[in-house]
Amino acid sequence: MKGLSILVLLLLAGRAGAFAQTFNHAALDTVLSAHAAASGVRYAALRKDRARLDGYITRVGAVPAADLERWPRAEQIAFLINAYNALVLQTVIDHYPIKRSLHPAGLLKPANSVWQIPGIFSDRKHRVAGGELTLDDIEHKWLRERLKEPRIHFALVCAAQSCPPLRNEAYVAERLDAQLDDQARRFLGDRSKNQLDVRKGEARLSEILKWFAVDFERFAADSRFAGDASARGVLGFIARYVDPPTATWLQQGKLAVRYIDYDWTLNDAGR
Repeated sequence: MKGLSILVLLLLAGRAGAFAQTFNHAALDTVLSAHAAASGVRYAALRKDRARLDGYITRVGAVPAADLERWPRAEQIAFLINAYNALVLQTVIDHYPIKRSLHPAGLLKPANSVWQIPGIFSDRKHRVAGGELTLDDIEHKWLRERLKEPRIHFALVCAAQSCPPLRNEAYVAERLDAQLDDQARRFLGDRSKNQLDVRKGEARLSEILKWFAVDFERFAADSRFAGDASARGVLGFIARYVDPPTATWLQQGKLAVRYIDYDWTLNDAGR
């Protein structure tokens, strides 16, 4: 009996260790709670109050690469989502207020879009866990290809109006699933970004769901929908995050799928 008790304690200790926080995100919590709003980000205020954000990003860069590799998957995902969002905030306030540039990538985008910042996603490198990574590296090479977590698309915020909302707290390993599921429900339930119209038999969806359809297909492989494979995957994934009647309607597959043009206007909530 005593041996069994010791075994139970060891198992519980191992479980607790698996969810132990290996990186402290408290500074980012403070930044987000102060400057993330329902309508976007208070960039002007953040620019004046940037010390915690800058300090947090310095710590993100100082993490040894070997440590990141050893962390549990949930801790890696939380760390990298937070790093991405923090780096976007820092890049925006470094250039705030954003103005029209002559950079080709920004010509067809709004004058205050992050696309006016040359190379923001693919060229600008940031110190992350001892390495030099672009925002695209964090999103595509790490979170998508290596860690294979589709819900990151509801958590990564690229500073555009059509992005998911910036959560007013940092992501943490011990609550990651709940946080990502909540983000999915909030994003998919926002009618400015996604509209599921049962009466019209139409789904008007964010282009995020089109761009990254392959990421959602893995989670709806057994769904039976009409239309092309990517639509089946997207609808199967959405069905996990809507009310039961809507999920049933999605599963019937008798609907047209259209995508809403992405609004790259800066998600600026003003002062």
